[in-house]
Amino acid sequence: VVATFLDITERMRAEQALRESRDRVELYLETAGVIMLALDAEGRIEMINTRGCEILDASPADLVGADWFTTCLPADEAPRIRAAFAELMAGRTIAAARAESRIRTSGGDVRQIAWHNSILRDRAGRITGTLSSGEDVTDLREAAAALFESENRYRLLFREAQEGFALHEMIWDEAGNPADYRFLDINPAFERLTGLRREDILGRRALENHEE
Repeated sequence: VVATFLDITERMRAEQALRESRDRVELYLETAGVIMLALDAEGRIEMINTRGCEILDASPADLVGADWFTTCLPADEAPRIRAAFAELMAGRTIAAARAESRIRTSGGDVRQIAWHNSILRDRAGRITGTLSSGEDVTDLREAAAALFESENRYRLLFREAQEGFALHEMIWDEAGNPADYRFLDINPAFERLTGLRREDILGRRALENHEE
């Protein structure tokens, strides 16, 4: 009987470490609070995590292998973004580290996503796809737009009002009693009624103005 033996302890340890590392990565992807998305060079979905499926309101079976652009983007944006992706895969452009775009859920809702993008390459350095993380910023952008619109209305009313308005910041003494106030803003009617000029009093305390 002739027998040969090969010590595979180190190989088994390496394989176990690789499995553990892969399991950790999968756990990170599944518990991440943002979309994790991998596309191949043709724009097909290779991987999408639980958060991505939740936002798109679709299952992994519906998404993995599907064309990202026709499945998950609004029809009016898909051609433009597909063309940009093709240029990226051809190596003719550089991926934007940060970008925002819209996606379309399975129910037809549109969400605004802030993306962080990376290029994937094989061992030879050839581009094989992209890996992206995306945060749903729809509610944040809508709130910012509403705030901007509200501020514009306020400024218009403040500027055009016939009554004089002044915005003050209260100044307190060491005992916690009101001691003075500082002008933060005034409208044109206030200037007209008081004779005080905006550029002369903004940022100054009321007592300073009275001393003059």
